Amino acid sequence: MLSANDEPGSPLAASWREAEGSYVEIAVQRAAAFDLMVAASATVMESLMAIAEQSLLQTRRPVLLAPARPQSDLTDSVMIAWDESPECWHAVSAAIPFMQLAKSVQVISVDRDASNRQASQAEVLAYLRCHGIGATAQVVAPELRSVGDTLLAAGAEHEAGLLVMGAYSHSRLREMLLGGATRHILKNASARPVLLAH
Repeated sequence: MLSANDEPGSPLAASWREAEGSYVEIAVQRAAAFDLMVAASATVMESLMAIAEQSLLQTRRPVLLAPARPQSDLTDSVMIAWDESPECWHAVSAAIPFMQLAKSVQVISVDRDASNRQASQAEVLAYLRCHGIGATAQVVAPELRSVGDTLLAAGAEHEAGLLVMGAYSHSRLREMLLGGATRHILKNASARPVLLAH
């Protein structure tokens, strides 16, 4: 166990800090000092969803939502919910270490017209190849479902061990009023881990 002044050895196993105050405020305040925030999915504890949301928006650190009982191994299959936004690029960059361990990586875009996504999918596939990651790409039509539901269904179909996506590519106010994929995933991602970045 390390205190704030201790030097980490190799490899670092864990550190522990105690603080008084609001759980959400303290966790979000500390998030900037770490590469990745790990929080339970919303179905486990509502305050951890708030920590995830605030960490994404205030510190711009990636957040890994971890379900209580994952249905598959984190590195079996990774699915990128691709929408070519800067937030999605941040999520892809943050997920490189996970994808380098994965058995397969799929880039999935939700769009009624596949031609809208082909150029940007080719770009992210080239980026992944530069990191030694082979991936495939697919465009899925939303049918009558929301984008969030379509992504969750694609994740289940591909048996994704990890879903990677950008968070709040639209304004947070717009997502709160009209709904959005980020909020939908935050509320419904109980089956598999989700790595989000803003």
